[in-house]
Amino acid sequence: MSQMWKEYKTPFLLTVLIGLLINCVSIYFVSNSYTLQYEMDAWVQGSGLMDFVFPLFASAPFVWILFYKYKNDFIKYISLRISEKEFVIKEIAFMCMLSGMSIVIIYFVSLLVTLFAPFNFFLVNEGDLSTHLFGEMQIKRPIVFGFLYSLFKGAIASLFTLFGAVFAMHAKNLFVVLFAPFLYAFIENFVTGILRIPQFSIYTSFIVNRIDPKSMEVIYLFVGPAVLMLAIFITWKKYRSNEGHMNV
Repeated sequence: MSQMWKEYKTPFLLTVLIGLLINCVSIYFVSNSYTLQYEMDAWVQGSGLMDFVFPLFASAPFVWILFYKYKNDFIKYISLRISEKEFVIKEIAFMCMLSGMSIVIIYFVSLLVTLFAPFNFFLVNEGDLSTHLFGEMQIKRPIVFGFLYSLFKGAIASLFTLFGAVFAMHAKNLFVVLFAPFLYAFIENFVTGILRIPQFSIYTSFIVNRIDPKSMEVIYLFVGPAVLMLAIFITWKKYRSNEGHMNV
């Protein structure tokens, strides 16, 4: 575990620092440029850039390490001391944990900055979120809501990292490894939009108040992650059926 931390420490810390910088700067400009309905609105609107690159930001900083371990035959070397299966499971679990932690820290700390930093909010009125999912909690208990939603985002981040790890183990192209989770989310979001079912998109799962609340139910938040897990399984089976490699 200590050896893995040494390998992933720098990517993890850089991800957290860069993510916090991006989100806090974006929140600052939103708080000074937009009319807001409630205090946490700056966090919701200001996280737009991070939300867009979320799949890339969650997975890319970590999966490239596993990719090069396979490319440089490090896995074969380490298998002399520990089984390859055991090593890979531990490695991927550690990556997913760090990915989830980084996202939780980025979003929750930026929420605390939003609520307690001396930003010049221009609040027109206390917005009515009674029809939104967890609307009352967003207004009356923003810290509790923000923490729980950050945990949910962290869980989704771990899934994107797992998806990237499947490509890292088998794909030959680093570009595919880094951008596969982002491209999946982009295409999935496009398809659900075309089919007029945006409530089932993975983006809707991790972006607060993204669509008309009349179209939302709590269960819909889990559809996108469930489909992503299915995509991960299908991709893994496809690689396995092609003897470990596809021409990508």
